[in-house]
Amino acid sequence: AAGKNGEFREAKVAFEEAKGNRLANVVTYSSFINAAGKNGEFREAKVAFEEAKSNRLADFVTYSSFIDAAGKNGEFREAKDAFEEAKSNRLADFVTYSSFIDAAGKNGKFLEAKVAFEEAKSNRLADFVTYNIYINVLYISGKKIRENLDLSKEIFTNYLLNYLLMTQKNKYQFDLHGLSHGAARCFLNEYIIHKLYELESLQIICGRASHNMADNNMMRVLVLEWISNNDPLIEIETQTEGSINIKLKDTKTVKT
Repeated sequence: AAGKNGEFREAKVAFEEAKGNRLANVVTYSSFINAAGKNGEFREAKVAFEEAKSNRLADFVTYSSFIDAAGKNGEFREAKDAFEEAKSNRLADFVTYSSFIDAAGKNGKFLEAKVAFEEAKSNRLADFVTYNIYINVLYISGKKIRENLDLSKEIFTNYLLNYLLMTQKNKYQFDLHGLSHGAARCFLNEYIIHKLYELESLQIICGRASHNMADNNMMRVLVLEWISNNDPLIEIETQTEGSINIKLKDTKTVKT
């Protein structure tokens, strides 16, 4: 809690106390590394990570936490070394791959992200979080999903369509809750490509109670921007603070 609220000093004191009382375990080290990374204390994260390994208290979560901390603080080489070490030690799982792909994207290493994504799929270690993060990385890089048709179909069929729910005949709902900015943008762009324009209407949920207002506003702005870019083909039927109902006026190609 202290780490999440910017009280790193409190987190540090608790961590040292846990070690002094011999109460530090895998979770303790992973939590402290995570707190250090979020508060810009990469050196502290590095020391704790090395100490965890030395004490044989490093597992899947510990490696993932350190990779994430390194990525957040511009230490991509450290993230890369930890990722390779995790794989060598058979401590790489879904979270490890997702953390590394995210770290690569945050540091402009898009080729590294792509290689890790393909490797995760090959090893059956890619889940919805992995796809979510990789889609976001693609958009950070400025690469449109449609530039790779096979990836576009794969993402849309195996991932984003899971978020599309039919509420009534030919009436669908798409909930952006839980999606990254890039993944949400991917859906809006691929919406036309995959002929969803055949539906009568679509309700886009911009956020729910578990979202803070900033997240809700970000997604809402994204949706309204997309609608504006495709005017006059897309029409807003109704809208509330948390959702926007749209339909297409035309079935011609829509700009993305």
